[in-house]
Amino acid sequence: MFRNKNKDPYSSLPEVLVNIKAEEIRQKKKEQGLAIWQQNHEDNLLEAKNYLKCHHIEVFLWRLNKRLFFLEKRHLEPLDDLIKRSAIFSIVEKISPIIEAIGIIAIPFVIWYLGEKIAAKSRQQEVINSYVNQLTQMILDADIEAENKKSKNLRRIIETNTSLILVNPNLDANGKREIINFLSKLHLITDKDMSDKKGPLISLDTANLEGVNLFGFNLEGANLPFANLKGANLKRVNLSGADLGLTNLSRANLSGANLSRAYFEYPNLFGANLSGANLYGVKGLDNRKIKLACNWDKAVYSEADFERHRYKWIPKNEQINQEIIKEIRDNKASDPVNPPICLLSK
Repeated sequence: MFRNKNKDPYSSLPEVLVNIKAEEIRQKKKEQGLAIWQQNHEDNLLEAKNYLKCHHIEVFLWRLNKRLFFLEKRHLEPLDDLIKRSAIFSIVEKISPIIEAIGIIAIPFVIWYLGEKIAAKSRQQEVINSYVNQLTQMILDADIEAENKKSKNLRRIIETNTSLILVNPNLDANGKREIINFLSKLHLITDKDMSDKKGPLISLDTANLEGVNLFGFNLEGANLPFANLKGANLKRVNLSGADLGLTNLSRANLSGANLSRAYFEYPNLFGANLSGANLYGVKGLDNRKIKLACNWDKAVYSEADFERHRYKWIPKNEQINQEIIKEIRDNKASDPVNPPICLLSK
């Protein structure tokens, strides 16, 4: 309850630290030329205690260091011994020369692989540039006007070159995307402004566009019969009025796509994602074909408007659209025997 006035004021100091500091003081006095017989050990201890009493940080650090030293001895050193004795490290140590040898052998192959990737990309760009330059020069030389644009000879030449470029082994999915983007922007594969209904200048029938990312492309009125678009990304693509007869659209992503007035004749829609797609006025598409697709019940079948701020087709009359969907759903005779697995398409 009451403090002991006779308690030693230096009792809180570690004795070991006091002795260490006293020895440092003795050595310092010795360096100053003070003879040993002139030094008093009790005076050195008292001086050490007074010093440590005024330097709390030093005492704290010494105690902290002591605890860390204890922790290292108690826990870390046994763990280190255990690791050294571990069989797995022994095995790794034995096979390390083999690992180093494999690394030395693999480095040239990695360099070769990276070099091939760079070379392949360079070859692809050369193929694309050559095609674009030839097609541009061909059109400029012909001085195409409205009547010349439908020239059968010019159409055949351009279609042949396009067919060859799309099967070129130096062209991957990204390269094909560049080609289609170029043709789309020049309206060579679209039929938007054709009043004579003869179709676009270039037909993409039998084109192999499997897995190609055509997100948001304008392919209005494009001729794509027998084309392979399996697994292609056709999200928000404009395929209004396009010819999709016998087109392979299996597993293609057609979410939000504009398929209004498109012509379907025996298309392969197995597993295609029709979520939010505009199917108003399509031709040749019956309930049996529709139900082979995924999310067909989330598509739009009535007249609709496209809301740009929502990037979504909105039916002008939602009730009519729901009635069409209900009619398709209630037609049990059109249910597929082997429906697609649509988990990845939702």
